[in-house]
Amino acid sequence: MTQSQQMTRKRPVNRANFSSPLYSEATIHHDVVYCSGKIGLDPATGQLVGDDVAEQTKAAFNLLESVLHTAGSSLASILKCNIFLSDVSDFAAMNAAYIATVPDPKPARVCVSNVVLGRGAKVEIDCIAALEQIK
Repeated sequence: MTQSQQMTRKRPVNRANFSSPLYSEATIHHDVVYCSGKIGLDPATGQLVGDDVAEQTKAAFNLLESVLHTAGSSLASILKCNIFLSDVSDFAAMNAAYIATVPDPKPARVCVSNVVLGRGAKVEIDCIAALEQIK
């Protein structure tokens, strides 16, 4: 397989207003979307939405939903979520927001706690989703 053929199978995805020399917001390979981690930032200000873990969880999923939509997928097509919490005592609040946000059937999931997250975030979420639309 040529390098050109390999490149067509692996495609970066970024929302129109996102730019980073370090990573893509997602990568599509075959019919799968691999999303980078998102913390609970307000997309207009780039700041954390607040100190509440449930609010940060909802904001992180809103960002992931935007990335998935750009890629041709959605929250309903998530196959697996990885959730990172800075404090295990925030699990119940994060979990309630997760249950309210992620459509059924719920995807496979991992939750790890007691990690230090960038910008003082309380939660970071990444996911793998099925591609819904061929772009």
